[in-house]
Amino acid sequence: MDSRRSGRSPGKKLFVPVYEVIRGNVHKLYYGMTLTSSTLVRLTRDADLYDLTEEVDYTTLFELCFLAVPELRDPAWVPLIPAALEDEDPNAIFSIIPAGDILVHHPYESFDASVERFIHAAADDPQTVSIKMLTASATIHRSLNR
Repeated sequence: MDSRRSGRSPGKKLFVPVYEVIRGNVHKLYYGMTLTSSTLVRLTRDADLYDLTEEVDYTTLFELCFLAVPELRDPAWVPLIPAALEDEDPNAIFSIIPAGDILVHHPYESFDASVERFIHAAADDPQTVSIKMLTASATIHRSLNR
């Protein structure tokens, strides 16, 4: 088909869901029959059948993350240093904290310049007796175990 007629640009990739390809060609599969409706199902390896309520099973979209197509990726985000923590002295965090609460929005603001910096400063401060926190992050555990 001529790319000018199809609306596609030469060299561009077009992703089409398999169910759309099947719907567009179902008359070839069931020649001479009149189909009144269709439904999407997902057949798993263990032969269980699931009726899909949505047209897309979003869990399958993770495969797109691994395609080597730069146009599908956002540019890498470099977290910002929160304005209240711009002082380069690592121990300055102890004078910043009493001045007021610091709200940090991760991943948009730097984890290293906030949480990591606080943990490192506290671990290096001889006046620190203990560091107690509830966490599920391996990054924080690595910082505490140095």
